[in-house]
This record gives sequence, structure tokens and C-alpha cells, in this order.
Amino acid sequence: MKTTVLLAAALTVWSAGCVRRSAANGEAEGEIRGVPVGSQPPAANLPGGGSEGGDAALPQRRAPANYTSSEGPGGAGRLLRATFSGNARSAQMVMTALLGGLRAQYFDGKLGVTGAVASQDDQRSQAMFQTSLDSAPVAGLLVVELTEGNGRATVLLDTAARFRSSLPALARMAGGGGAGEAPAARRQIQWVQHQFPDGSGAIQLPSDWRMLSAAKGAVDAMGPNGEAIGLGGPYLVNTNSWYAQSGYLVGPYMRPVQALQYLYPQMARQSARLGYHKQLERILESQEFSEQGVPAAYTLYDGVLNGRAYRWYEMSTTRMIDQSMWMYYQSVVGAPRENFAREFGTLLQIWGTWQISGRLIASRLRSAVESMRQAGEIYRSANQSASATYDRTNRAWSLYIRGNELVEHMPTGGRGEVDQNYAQKMVDELNRAEGAQTWRVVPMRDY
Repeated sequence: MKTTVLLAAALTVWSAGCVRRSAANGEAEGEIRGVPVGSQPPAANLPGGGSEGGDAALPQRRAPANYTSSEGPGGAGRLLRATFSGNARSAQMVMTALLGGLRAQYFDGKLGVTGAVASQDDQRSQAMFQTSLDSAPVAGLLVVELTEGNGRATVLLDTAARFRSSLPALARMAGGGGAGEAPAARRQIQWVQHQFPDGSGAIQLPSDWRMLSAAKGAVDAMGPNGEAIGLGGPYLVNTNSWYAQSGYLVGPYMRPVQALQYLYPQMARQSARLGYHKQLERILESQEFSEQGVPAAYTLYDGVLNGRAYRWYEMSTTRMIDQSMWMYYQSVVGAPRENFAREFGTLLQIWGTWQISGRLIASRLRSAVESMRQAGEIYRSANQSASATYDRTNRAWSLYIRGNELVEHMPTGGRGEVDQNYAQKMVDELNRAEGAQTWRVVPMRDY
């Protein structure tokens, strides 16, 4: 279920300095490692202080605006989830705003952070906190993850007495992304082979996709959530502008990326006659190459289709036919922008099954994606299980709860747990004794 968190300046800016940069020998580490602010505050400091509640159930309360609420496995604990879109750049700022909003909208009012961590690029942050719900002491963990300005927030919480034991199951449930008492399994795709009616090719599609058209090697198909592919589409372009009055594409010969920008408004007018209203907003990234001497390019760009924000990934070529005409050849896959990162891997899989000849451009598709910075990041993100994030979360906070950090001997890979108050000092002493930087305190990203 899609939700939107409104990140506004009106949200209380709270708990300044709950995350700070750790440094050894005056230099920042590769990860911002949150420094716990001491032992957990006594229950008396919490609203409704006193008893931690034993095995009492977590009090019920309606989820705050823009969040969904799911009870933990066996009824132990609770998950609150939200997604947001916009222009968020700092996970720490988002985390601060969200904690302030939760304090005002969901908890009893007072909320204290007992530890926090954030990645160096400030795209991921986590904060452990204590508060109360209907006067019952509560402990929780807020996880914030950003992707190109959009993101998601997950709150794992339970009674203060039970949180340490329920956190692993809540983390697994959060990683699975499902609601209820068990993690949701990752979508298992059932592939269906489709032969083109004219015998010019074939493609495999997930069973919940539908093929719209297929002829002369080209194919158009659509997925259940607005995903779309259009592979092998040739467009003839006239160099004589006279043909524009008849609705044909016109323009001087140009290379693929320039052709995309120049021809898109004309192509949009043609599509509008069929009920598809589209617009090119901005090109995010492109990589040009040559395919047997023919100029070609992979391009990642944003646009609008029938009023909905989309992201597209395209391979295009341009080729002169004669002095009066040239060809723009396009294969493109896309999805609504909020779903693109999640669906990108599947879109590339579909593209890779497209069969029109013995040698397919798809054979170099993934290597092209990997060589493009933004597209590669999206692709790799789409192919990582969300549960890995929460596995790291669980390991990191398991250490924190026990007051330890991981120390590693880098040449051998050997690791051990050390009291967090002495970990950095021990590493410094070991490195000084060996005369080399061979020991380190392991940042959270490497757990």
C-alpha cells in the first residue's frame, strides 16, 4: 500500500546531535558511527515511569497519518511503515523530522534517543529510542532509507521489557515487507513464453503481464502496476520539414541522445492520437557507444505518461537511409517512478528474453547498465533483498544493546566483540604496536 509522509518544516526539529561523526587520529571514518549516549535512561525518566510492563501487550493505538501498522509475529511488537517521495537528501534530517512527528502524533509526548547511526552518504540512518504509549514504557528502532530523494521509514517497537527479545523477529518481518505474523515472500515470477503471431520473434513475460502487440520483431507489453516495454520500434524521420504537416517525424540527422530530445515532442503528438499522453522531463544519464559502426546510446530519463511520473531506460540507434530519410530505432522499458527501482531488474530480465535473431543487443545489456552510474545503482539496489538491510540492522543493534562493537584484523578477516567504550582505543593501541593500520572498528555497513 502506497503511503506518503509529508516532510515539512512544521515538524518539530528534535534531538539535535543524536548522530555525530566518529574519528580516529583526527580523520573521519568511512562510516558515520553513532555513539551511544550512555546507558538506557531509567524508567522514571519516561512518561508514566516505574514498571516496564513485564509481558503486557503493547497498547493499541491508531497508526499516525501516512503510516501503516502491522502487529509483530505472535502479537509481540509492532511495525509502522511509511514511504515518501520528494526531494529528501539527508536521512538524518528525515529521521529527526519523523521522530518529532511520531512523538507528537503517536507516542505520549516525551521521546529519548539512546543511540543512532548513519551512513557516510547520509542515505541511511537508524535511531534507537525510548518513550511511552498509554503510559506503558516502550522501546523502538526507526530505520530511514533514501533513494534519489524518495524513501521509506520503518519503526520497530515493543514494550521496553520485551523489545530486546522481539527485535530479531520484527527485523525479519520488516525485511520481508509483509504485514501480519510472517514475512512476505519475495514475488516468485512465473514466466510465460509468447511467440509473435507473424513468427518474427518471441519473448518471455511474467504471467501477470499482457502482450499488447507484436509484429516484425517489435513488441509492446504492459505489467500489472503500470510497467511497460516497447522493444524494437523503428521510426522513419524525414529531413524535409514539409512532411511535418502530414504528421510525419521530421528533422536533420543526429545522434541517438540528441534525437531522443528532438523527436520526443513529435512522437508524443502521434501517441496522443492513440490516447497516450507523454512528456519528456529530463535526461538523467546516457552512455553512447557504436554498434557495428552505427551510433547507439543507453539513456535513463524521467517523463510523464497520462499524468503519472515515469522513469524510462532506453537503447536507441540512428542510421541514415538516404539524403531524404533516416531511422531512429528505439527499445525502451519503464515503470511508474515510485516503482522503478523495485521493477528495474525484472524489466531487464524481460528485455533479455526478447528473441529476434541469434545475436541480441540484450547480450550486452547488463554490462551497459553496470557501467552507467545511476542506472547501475538502481539495478543493484533492485536486485538486493530488502531483508539484507534488516539483517544488518539486527546485527548492529544486537551489538549495541549488549554494549559491544566489532573489531577486525583486516589481513586475516578475524573479528571479535569489544566493549564499545574501549573498542577504538584498543584498535589504536594494536595498530601502534604493529606499526601499521591493520586493525579497525567495523562500520555498520560491513556487518
